[in-house]
Amino acid sequence: MVLNQGRVVEYGDADDVILTPQDPYTRELRAASPDPDKHFATAGSHGGAQ
Repeated sequence: MVLNQGRVVEYGDADDVILTPQDPYTRELRAASPDPDKHFATAGSHGGAQ
């Protein structure tokens, strides 16, 4: 479920909402989120804990 100013703007299966957002607000949130695959792919190359 995605809320914008206390109103439900989108709801459904989490994968559907995240992968194929229908509401413009949900698309903006998705675009502003970091890509976890890119983060984890590069995390080990910076000398961090393994």
